[in-house]
Amino acid sequence: MKPVLFNTYYKKGGAAKAVLRLYEALKKHIPETMLFTQQRNKKSRTTFFSPWVNPLVPIQPYLDFAAGYAHTYTRNTYFPAKLTSNLLYRQIEKAQPDIVHFNWMQGGYMDFAPEKIPSRPVVWTLHDFWPITGGCSYPGECERLFDRCGNCPLFRHHTPNDLSYRVFQRKQAFFDAHPDLQIIAPSTWLRDTLIKSPITQYHTVTVIPNGIDTTAFVPLEKNEARNAIQANREKTIILFGAMGATSNPLKGFDLLLEGLSHLDSKSFQLIVFGSTTKLHKQKFSIIHYPYIHNHRMLNYLYSAADVMVVPSRQEVFGQTVTEALACGTAVVAFNTNGPADLITHLKNGFLASPFSTESLAEGIQWVLNNNPEALGKNARKHCVENFDSSIIAQSHIQLYNKLLKN
Repeated sequence: MKPVLFNTYYKKGGAAKAVLRLYEALKKHIPETMLFTQQRNKKSRTTFFSPWVNPLVPIQPYLDFAAGYAHTYTRNTYFPAKLTSNLLYRQIEKAQPDIVHFNWMQGGYMDFAPEKIPSRPVVWTLHDFWPITGGCSYPGECERLFDRCGNCPLFRHHTPNDLSYRVFQRKQAFFDAHPDLQIIAPSTWLRDTLIKSPITQYHTVTVIPNGIDTTAFVPLEKNEARNAIQANREKTIILFGAMGATSNPLKGFDLLLEGLSHLDSKSFQLIVFGSTTKLHKQKFSIIHYPYIHNHRMLNYLYSAADVMVVPSRQEVFGQTVTEALACGTAVVAFNTNGPADLITHLKNGFLASPFSTESLAEGIQWVLNNNPEALGKNARKHCVENFDSSIIAQSHIQLYNKLLKN
């Protein structure tokens, strides 16, 4: 068997991190596994075509984003899939895989021309909503994706047959032409959305969560961890982090701040990672870390915390949840979206009522009052038994074997 994974980026973004973890886990079982990316990384172990094959390859994501920006006039990550590209299918022909496994394919990497799909089993793990929308990754409160988009609320000028509608039609034609394409959803929440979408309602959807290397993410001694990140050893440590942690409204930083207002501001210190945006002065102590790519540093952050809070409004999976659980830290999140699959209420964390800041504060306080150390041991055990990369790799291998057999 020779599965080949495809992803726009090698390390940039949460999806790239999930794909790299899957690739490394699959390699231990299937040495022939390969990973192709659109953007070159000099330190990567991926196989790719030289940019000299097509000088536009390195800037393809920026061109696709620019096409969306011309309609939205915002920095919202709208990738319209307007461009056509032969790179992906040339890579497929070069690799000659038994299984083609698409992942995060935005930025001009995926060409939705129906005739270009390879004549071999194809799996697509959806890391957000982009494959079933007119171009946005997360629709927020918009439900136009269930009615073929058009009149896109992101656009300055709304029309029924706008770019979002045309892109939606193009994606639907692609999926309609390939009914055997297998879809993986990292959460039941995404699966439930996919079976309602006009694009994927007739496709088979399998739920397989993202994996994590539980030998890399491990609990560290709390005082050692706090010393390493210069946290206050005398206060409760509340941790929050994500890509665009304080600037992306979907990550719920405003909900967290409102929730924390219900707690004693002198009793805790908040640590935020994953954003370069400067935080406004608060009544409580804050330590701010920008984007972190070193898993040892992440280990320190998770291990130093008494509780991790993931107040996302929309989150397909929630890798910060599994990272925290693996490091033995209980997690508080809303009882919806991807994190609801990962947290066992009152066992390794707390699932608050969506999107109640009072309930969020109650969950934080509950963890702090109910032996965070014991909850952390439950968290670690739950993560090792359910989300370790080796287990997730086996789930993928079972699906690959089923497709090849059929």
